[in-house]
Amino acid sequence: MLIFDGLEVKTTVTWTAIITGYSKHERSEVALKLFNRMKEDDVCPDRYVISSVLSACSMLEFLEGGRQIHGYVLRRGFDMDVSVVNGIIDFYLKCHKVKTGRKLFDQLVAKDVVSWTTMIAGCMQNSFHVDAMDLFDEMVRMGWKPDAFGCTSVLNSCGALQALEKGRQVHAYAIKVNIDNDDFVKNDNFAGNIVVWNAMFSGYSQQLENEESLKLYKDLQISKLKPNEFTFAAVISAASNIASLRHGQQFHNQVIKMGLDDDPFVINALVDMYAKCGSIEEALKAFSSTDQRDIACWNSMISTYAQHGEAAKALEVFKHMIMEGVKPNYVTFVGVLSACSHAGLLDLGFNHFESMSRFGIEPGIDHYACMVSLLGRAGKIYEAKEFIEKMPIKPAAVVWRSLLSACRASGHVELGTYAAEMAISCDPADSGSYILLSNIFASKGMWENVRKLRKKMETSRVVKEPGWSWIEVNREVHRFIARDTTHRDSSLISLVLDNLILQIKGFGYVPEVAAFLLDD
Repeated sequence: MLIFDGLEVKTTVTWTAIITGYSKHERSEVALKLFNRMKEDDVCPDRYVISSVLSACSMLEFLEGGRQIHGYVLRRGFDMDVSVVNGIIDFYLKCHKVKTGRKLFDQLVAKDVVSWTTMIAGCMQNSFHVDAMDLFDEMVRMGWKPDAFGCTSVLNSCGALQALEKGRQVHAYAIKVNIDNDDFVKNDNFAGNIVVWNAMFSGYSQQLENEESLKLYKDLQISKLKPNEFTFAAVISAASNIASLRHGQQFHNQVIKMGLDDDPFVINALVDMYAKCGSIEEALKAFSSTDQRDIACWNSMISTYAQHGEAAKALEVFKHMIMEGVKPNYVTFVGVLSACSHAGLLDLGFNHFESMSRFGIEPGIDHYACMVSLLGRAGKIYEAKEFIEKMPIKPAAVVWRSLLSACRASGHVELGTYAAEMAISCDPADSGSYILLSNIFASKGMWENVRKLRKKMETSRVVKEPGWSWIEVNREVHRFIARDTTHRDSSLISLVLDNLILQIKGFGYVPEVAAFLLDD
């Protein structure tokens, strides 16, 4: 200040520098006094000075002073400068004059990202949470890309309203437009509200960003905020998606320490995680550890056994569920019928299918697909075709593909061709039906038919997406694509696979060469 006072000539630049400096260092009262001196010296302030003194008024919540500056802006024509108007809007919002700020925002023709994020943040900070969410939706709809500040503001509003689903959508959008996770966590506007964090976890889950979800959990631990049952359900799900038993067990231990091991959401996630990691016994332990089982928990255990070929155990769990008075739902019967299908329990499968009406459940596409699969596995492919034709609802592609799979297993060309045509008519873009039919042709040595089918795929622009998988080993996630040779240990992996194939050939395994020839 002494140097500034010693200047004989004080230009707009020098006034701007000192006023801005005091404002940025939260010396708001000094900044305002200097602004008054500047006007007394008849030095015309520029937009940078105006923005600085507006910021000073905002910090002090000096409503009258800010209004005077607003009037000065109008008199001097600064109201055409979007950055100045953004500052005025921010001032009114920080002084809790949301309606005034919103009026200026609505009148502003040349809005920019700062205009939108300022208004969204202001609504959030003044507990106008619904308005914040509506503004965010409008901003995206009009083609603007919110930054981390805008996203964290609306996530905060989602947290305040316990609007987890909306929060999940916002964070999924943020991931989609490549907003870095650190920008959320380090942002001063990030809420100390676990609902906001849970919305972020759900967003990662929707986008299958499992590793990011696990990294975010570390940030949550640093924040000292206490995770809840929804948090653990999300991160356990992320661990299961990458088959990381280590992470899943760590979360399970934390769940026990926090006394959440009786929560249905958490138990359901644990059962699913252990099942996907191949630890069926641990899945059963988690399931049996609580008396607070909801229908989702029962369904998870039934599906776990069904997917691992344990039909008898799946049906036993279903029996216990009914005995305990838990009413089955749509998903329950998908698991039950799937178990019957994998075990070839034809009569029992039909009994369960027909019993659905007793529980007030209308069979859906998934149930019909299971029944077609059940008939097909039993070798009754024509009965399966007749079953489809008698369906009271229009068969979807998945139903016809179930028949097509049965035809592939039995090598039935004519019916397989018909099933493929019906499946393709339902879902022209799906490559699965083409590949299954192509494999049927190849198994019969019908190479000309294979060529024509491949040509039809090219003409229809149907592309077979390469299969891929991932697994976590020794704290590292490994990803694999079909016929991938980019992994650093690909040679060793191939050597082990070749050795395994030799061993299973010794037990009578005969590779289906046609399928390998077609898997480009």
